[in-house]
Amino acid sequence: MAKAAAVPAPANSGFIATPAFDLVFFILAPVLSLACAWLALGSEWPLRPASFAGGERTRFELFVAVWIYGHLAAVVFRSHLNAEIFRKHPLRFTLAPVLAYLAMAFSLPLLLVGALLASVWDAYHTAMQNFGLARIYDAKAGNPPAAGRTLDLWMAQTTYVGPLVFGLSFLPTIEGLAQFQAVGWQAPSQLLAWLAANQAALGRVVLGAGAAFVVYYGFASWRLAQSGHRVSWQKLALLASTASVTILAFGFLDGFRGYVITSLYHGFQYFGIVWWTERGHLAKQTRLGVRWVPLALLFAASITLAGLGYEAAIQHGTREVGAAIQRAAPHVASGPFWIFPIPFVISLMHFWWDGFVWSVQRKEV
Repeated sequence: MAKAAAVPAPANSGFIATPAFDLVFFILAPVLSLACAWLALGSEWPLRPASFAGGERTRFELFVAVWIYGHLAAVVFRSHLNAEIFRKHPLRFTLAPVLAYLAMAFSLPLLLVGALLASVWDAYHTAMQNFGLARIYDAKAGNPPAAGRTLDLWMAQTTYVGPLVFGLSFLPTIEGLAQFQAVGWQAPSQLLAWLAANQAALGRVVLGAGAAFVVYYGFASWRLAQSGHRVSWQKLALLASTASVTILAFGFLDGFRGYVITSLYHGFQYFGIVWWTERGHLAKQTRLGVRWVPLALLFAASITLAGLGYEAAIQHGTREVGAAIQRAAPHVASGPFWIFPIPFVISLMHFWWDGFVWSVQRKEV
């Protein structure tokens, strides 16, 4: 508490960008995503079949896939196109993805581990994005970077991972455990069966612990405010928005709807933060200057093309691995797998790089 006293208030409104931008892309993004998903899933046109790269989805499913995959690739605007950030971690941005690709290309067990890790890490990563935005708002209010940090960290995980564990989206998230039967590993499938059989009990424990922590978070935040910590209403609104929509999506909707809603708002927030922080670097790289409309169109087109490429790799890679397993049955299939590792390398690098290229403590955002 001695370290909680706020520094002099900064000369800004407490928003990351502008009030309108923050409300749309950050604070109310979960509510807007919920409304968009609800409208799309209740209409006829978005649910018509759409074929792309040999895969069959509905139009809305294809849109969501491109949205999700495009946001994964958008980290490049921060990692590789920002010269200052790239100079800090050149090997992580160049050698690491190559090594990860080669490992998964020549080893089916490592490929399956990478696929499962990408699915599980995604949940932690999304919660950490909510945490990061909350910390930025606290810093904008003039609070020290360390004050209330642990509270916000656990709040973000509690209100995202908690609903995931007791909801209908939990088993689809970890269903990759069953794929290890293809390499003769039985323990992951047994773990999946145990989690499925005991999810209700686990859910009750998580729900009870989560409710207790939310109460404690309120009390601890009040104590911080009493010691001079400035309350950021933007942070509180963000946490309330993300928590309420996530609890509804994971706790009360089926796995597909829950995943779609949370993925939409996560991508919405991510596109917002990448655009706002990196648009200056992008303007220099493209020499478009402050012509924001063509620059925004270029940004959107790049993300869309990356998402379509990711979707094509998923479709072709799935057939590649399926054919290898079929050829090897009943023996263990082996690589090389040239296509299928690509989307998982992109996913894993996105989650990893995001963990260190955005830092409130280092004042990089």
